[in-house]
Amino acid sequence: MPRIWITAEQMRTTAPTVDLPAGSTAFINGGSETLLWGHVYQAGPEARRQAADEFAATAIAAARIAAPPGSAPGHRVAVLGDGMLAHLIRAALAAESLSAVPVAAPAAAAGRERVIIDSTGSVSVLSEIIRTLPRLGRLVLAAPPCSPEITLATYRDIHVRGLALIGVPWAGGALASVSGGVSPELIEAVLAEAARARPGEPTAGRPLYVLDGEISP
Repeated sequence: MPRIWITAEQMRTTAPTVDLPAGSTAFINGGSETLLWGHVYQAGPEARRQAADEFAATAIAAARIAAPPGSAPGHRVAVLGDGMLAHLIRAALAAESLSAVPVAAPAAAAGRERVIIDSTGSVSVLSEIIRTLPRLGRLVLAAPPCSPEITLATYRDIHVRGLALIGVPWAGGALASVSGGVSPELIEAVLAEAARARPGEPTAGRPLYVLDGEISP
């Protein structure tokens, strides 16, 4: 399903202005003060469950990449972001008795956290994380980057310091259905927090928004 990007300012207006095809529904990951990302689904009774399955499966995949089987209890993983995906990743880490460290901005983890999961997709955030990760650090890209390209000093910042950058494919379609271990609790967390944005009603800061094509001309 296609990705979508929307500014936080658009979500704060009384009538979100987003170009969505008629008959479609977008689930937007919240928790950012600048740019938000999401995925678009065919509208219908199954859209909420499909989005919930995919958000939860992607969160579990990101947690497993950041802290593979055999990681010691209490293994620290910093999770950057405050949207639904970040919440689910922290829950998935906690379920494995691992220590999820909420991080509001890269500077809060600079030089201290060796493993960071980014759920924002912001190019400026990614650049700062890479610049400040400790030697042999690991950056897990759980969200789709907002730009297809990013400028890196690959020798100085990646090779010499031994950094690992790992992408997490979005668990859409078959990936979500065969992921296994997607707990009902995570699914329910997504469904419970989805806030529908309606024209004429200001939207408060929520971890997840739902926009329908017919109300977002």
